[in-house]
Amino acid sequence: MILLMNKTKTKAVTPEEKKFNDDFGRRVRARRDEKGITSEKLAEESGISFQWVSAIENSKAKRGVSLYVAHRIARSLGTTIEDLIGQELNIDEDAAFELMKRARERKSTKSA
Repeated sequence: MILLMNKTKTKAVTPEEKKFNDDFGRRVRARRDEKGITSEKLAEESGISFQWVSAIENSKAKRGVSLYVAHRIARSLGTTIEDLIGQELNIDEDAAFELMKRARERKSTKSA
C-alpha cells in the first residue's frame, strides 16, 4: 500500500502512516547525507522550505508528503520516489510530475 499524504487537517494518522512517513524521512536524510549536502541545500534545490525538509527528515511532519513534494525531493537527490518510499510505483514520474504541475497552475489561475 502506498501512503504519501493524509489529507485530513488533524494530527491523527494510523500507525501504518506514521511508520511510512518515518521511513520516508530516514531515507531522505540518508540519501542527502550520501550526496553530501545540507538540509538547507536540499530545500533550495527542491524549492521546498527548509522547515518542511527538516520536519520530513525528523518525523515531525503533522501530515504526509504529497507526491509532488516527494518527486521534487527525489529529483534533487538524484534518485527516484520509489527509492525514497521503498516500494515500486509503476508510474512515469516525469509524466506524473507534469500532470501535478499543470493541476497546480490551473488551481492558482482559478483562485487569482
